[in-house]
Amino acid sequence: MEIDNVIFFCSAITKPDIVKTQKEITFNYFPKNDGLSGIKRRPEEKTQEKIITVPIDTLDNIINTIKPDERTNIPFIKIDVEGGEFDVLLGAEKIMKKYKPVITIENGRQYSANLYNYTKKDFFDYFNSLGYCLFQYTGEIFTESDWSKESVYWETWLVHNNSEYLQFFKDHYMSFATIFMNDRNRRCQSCVFRN
Repeated sequence: MEIDNVIFFCSAITKPDIVKTQKEITFNYFPKNDGLSGIKRRPEEKTQEKIITVPIDTLDNIINTIKPDERTNIPFIKIDVEGGEFDVLLGAEKIMKKYKPVITIENGRQYSANLYNYTKKDFFDYFNSLGYCLFQYTGEIFTESDWSKESVYWETWLVHNNSEYLQFFKDHYMSFATIFMNDRNRRCQSCVFRN
């Protein structure tokens, strides 16, 4: 299916070693709490899930199916897949090397690492090896020492060291994020007091 410059694919996106050995995977769908649905079942979810079998692929393979040419550019990727973000990016290594997109993910850190079987070291080593700098949602550099801090938002920006946007993140994003968060807090407070 294609709408203008949007193409829909019916696949769960995961890491390459799973795609090499399987064509499908089970997906845990929680009808009463669909925001917690995912490939891995969340242990704290007590409602009954519906198990769905879905085809799987990597992001690199999906991009290859559209036959990118020299005009193709992938400047931005956003991923929020309930803990499986790192697995998705393990299957996007070619994209990250070639296009160096700015990436934003929901980063559940140790919670997601436990659920999807990777470590903090795996996480940081992978992005360092690809030349990516990690930023917190609030604009500060995201380091290994931030991994366990509850005060750090789960949203993380990944910006390649050779990206034209790196200087923006280093110099200006923190100010931009502060303005946005103050505005969001102001709007949320006004919502709380309305009847």
